[in-house]
Amino acid sequence: MSAYNFSCYYFTKWVQYGQLQYNEFIVFAFVYVVIMVPAIFLNALILVSIYRTPALQTPKMTLVSNLAFFDFGVGLVAQPVTIAWMAVELRATELQETYCYMSVWFMIVSIAFPAVSFFSVIAIAVDRFLALYLHLRYHTVVTMKKAFTVCAFTWVSSIILVTIWLTVGRKDMVLFGLLSNPLIFLFEMIVLGSYFQIFKILQKHKRQIQSVQVTFSRSRSRSSSLDEPVSQNTHPQNLRQYKKSLMSSFYIYLTFILCYLPLFITMTFSAAVTTEYRISAYMWKSSCTILVMNSAINPAIYCWKMRELRNAVRQTVMWLREMTGLARNEGLSHRHHPAQLAWSPN
Repeated sequence: MSAYNFSCYYFTKWVQYGQLQYNEFIVFAFVYVVIMVPAIFLNALILVSIYRTPALQTPKMTLVSNLAFFDFGVGLVAQPVTIAWMAVELRATELQETYCYMSVWFMIVSIAFPAVSFFSVIAIAVDRFLALYLHLRYHTVVTMKKAFTVCAFTWVSSIILVTIWLTVGRKDMVLFGLLSNPLIFLFEMIVLGSYFQIFKILQKHKRQIQSVQVTFSRSRSRSSSLDEPVSQNTHPQNLRQYKKSLMSSFYIYLTFILCYLPLFITMTFSAAVTTEYRISAYMWKSSCTILVMNSAINPAIYCWKMRELRNAVRQTVMWLREMTGLARNEGLSHRHHPAQLAWSPN
């Protein structure tokens, strides 16, 4: 047991009963660095691509941008904070106040960033439901202004959760779990309800399209008119495009569940079992490591399932290569310029 006598909420028990060893720190730090690099650069590439492409500046892509900005923040802020916290824990008995300070910041980023991601995934699911439910009225009801408002709400909600933890959760993890877990469950039901309603509406539209196609095939044998097929094929094509868009949001939701479920289990365990400090400490470290993988996976899903965004990213990469080439050529010209001046007559 470590000789850690500084009072720091339940973090004192964490370091007394489950202090990180050096070889364990190396493993955690290596995984974090491997995830951090693509999380920063890929999400930055997504954000620049959306910004440079006016056609992608839609409510849906605004919500995707919000999620990408969060993932960028995970790589730029949350992961370095976590690595620093683990590094300080190795010398917690010597740096007791610093360890307590870094522990608080670790919990802040562990709550704030997942909260933004969680609310962003909810917003994307509801947006896909509204796109199908409202149909032609979608673009008049769901505007860019409302999308920005929703994005602001995700960050404000994150700040509220962090404030609740700072005022309540630091001293009583059980009470924090009792306050937060029901809200998580409620919003999870909203997401599941949205996808369930989407499935029902899609099934209904599929039956309607099949019925129309049967009716049209019968009427076509009696009529030589070619005007009707054009109007009847429009809706199935739009439905196919919507299904592709829906699958991208569903994959985002699925990876979110897989990466964030360990953290939810950890929060529940920490609130229910208050004596197993060693297990609780390792569960927080491990679940947060799995959690940050989501920030590197999401950009791959965007490029895989969203063709317009994939093309925009390709154009951005070409633009960056051109800019890099121009900068390199300018650097070479400036490098040779002083020599040319030296030989020029006065």
